[in-house]
Amino acid sequence: MYLDRLGISELYGIEPQIEAVARARTRRPALNVLVGTAFDMPFRDRWFDLVFTSGVLIHIAPDALAGALDEIHRVARRWIVAIEYDAPIEQEVAYHGHRAALWKRDHRAAWQSRHPDLRLVRKLELGPELGYDSCTAHLLEKGGATQRIERF
Repeated sequence: MYLDRLGISELYGIEPQIEAVARARTRRPALNVLVGTAFDMPFRDRWFDLVFTSGVLIHIAPDALAGALDEIHRVARRWIVAIEYDAPIEQEVAYHGHRAALWKRDHRAAWQSRHPDLRLVRKLELGPELGYDSCTAHLLEKGGATQRIERF
């Protein structure tokens, strides 16, 4: 696992489906996977050095997005990474034949308009060669402290 190679050993995950939590705990017992959502995380303010999403925010409806961004921002001490499908203008996309299940949007703009203290440190386009389905990763830093990040 990539995070293991970086020396990151204490990991937490939030998953709304009880069955998926059980599978994750069986497959990777060292991970602390809890039942929860992006709207109500059982952690105190600024608990994590880094909080990231990967294919999570795309499934949150426009009228509910602010609540998820606020909760993620609350539990992040310094870094937020959003790995999501991006588009310059918010657009609903059919997802496995379902409507109202996936939205592409400008995630950096969504984050920074909701939380102006966030500074974009790095933006990467991730494609199939890296195991992704053409999405964008935004590395955001709280508080605007300046420090160059070379390995993102």
